[in-house]
Amino acid sequence: MIRIIMLTDINFTLSALKIGVTLLLLLFCLQTILAQDNINDINPLKNNQIKVNASVIGLSLNCEKSISRSLAINYEAGLSYSFYVGGGALYGNRFGYELSPIFSIENRWYYNLHKRLIKNKPTINNSGNFLSLKAGYRASPVVSKNLYNNPVFVIIPAWGIQRSIGKKVSFEFATGYAFIVDTHRKEWSRNINLSIKFGYILK
Repeated sequence: MIRIIMLTDINFTLSALKIGVTLLLLLFCLQTILAQDNINDINPLKNNQIKVNASVIGLSLNCEKSISRSLAINYEAGLSYSFYVGGGALYGNRFGYELSPIFSIENRWYYNLHKRLIKNKPTINNSGNFLSLKAGYRASPVVSKNLYNNPVFVIIPAWGIQRSIGKKVSFEFATGYAFIVDTHRKEWSRNINLSIKFGYILK
């Protein structure tokens, strides 16, 4: 269970959000500049890649759009699954679960594509290592039983890899540090974030 850190000064939470949004905007500006500089170059990234993803905590659909030789914007929407199992002499066994909509936008910098091309390693389906900055929102549950989590806003700087398995299947792993803000309680927490996904490439 995530441990929530109570803050008496709400301004600190707002400052953290402002810093995250500012970093996201700066990365967008950098992408735009580099996209203009590299517009005539061959792009090792796919112009648009659409996938259905499955992970331990849910399903999602994402569209990854390249804007330069090494930069992409990843849009994602899906359902997140949470559950718990508890027990005790007083209340007996108890099981709870919920399904919550999730939405995110992520900037990715694939920093080793040139090296992979030189070494004749595949870059098909955006196979490469990346650094990213993600902003996401988990909404209120649409289905729940004995469990309810408030909506949260998250900012996650991360490192990850994406690899193609054949022509239609992809594997993705990312790890980073999540800054989480509970929009109802005005509380925030921070946590190590791990993501493992298998995807089926639609386009």
